[in-house]
Amino acid sequence: AAPMDPTYATRGGAVFIFDLVGGVWQQTARIEAPGRNAYAFFGLGLDLDGDTLVVGQPGLTTWNYSAYPTYVYKRQPSGAWVIEASVAPTARTSGYRVGVSGDRIAIGTYGQRTVEIFRKIGGVWRQTQTLTHPNKPIAMSMDFDGDALVAGWGSSELGGGGGASVYHDNGGVYEHSGDVERTISFGYFGGALAIAGDDLWLGAPGEGDPLAPQWGWAEVGAAYVYSMPFQDTSDCL
Repeated sequence: AAPMDPTYATRGGAVFIFDLVGGVWQQTARIEAPGRNAYAFFGLGLDLDGDTLVVGQPGLTTWNYSAYPTYVYKRQPSGAWVIEASVAPTARTSGYRVGVSGDRIAIGTYGQRTVEIFRKIGGVWRQTQTLTHPNKPIAMSMDFDGDALVAGWGSSELGGGGGASVYHDNGGVYEHSGDVERTISFGYFGGALAIAGDDLWLGAPGEGDPLAPQWGWAEVGAAYVYSMPFQDTSDCL
């Protein structure tokens, strides 16, 4: 994705599709937001599962107070990507992060600190649940794996903490299973994440080199790996 692509509008955004053709990754499509709105940041939220692509456009600047829909695209037998659904936003910054897994979609609204769950019922995407956390700004990052959904938060402040909340689907309702937290100054821990089976990866892209001088802080980044039930199995990678 290129959420600041200026082709049709200032920071309007675009999504580029690449397919493996003859062992080489080649661009096969370019998708622009139907509304072509300036400062929409189309593509900042992005996830793909099979032939379903979900694209968010949170409109994140002080010049843009609008809320934009999240689009669901479906790949056709011809290879073309067509809009299957447009999910109306509930507030500004809706679509900051998105996730898709089968008949489930998660849409993060950073400004509201919520994650909205949609399910495809009778061929229609319907909102079935809103996830919130009493103390944490979830919706900065997210990922699905099986019946698990992980939603992260991060801080770029001195002494700031971050982490992720883990939810599991229990009969069609996501229930909070626990949190993973760590305090890393300027670390933005939890700002990026991935889950696969029993392994949970949390990124800290702003973490500094612990060997750097106190006033020569170097942001080199790190990743942490956790295994269910959230045991820290590795340090900086």
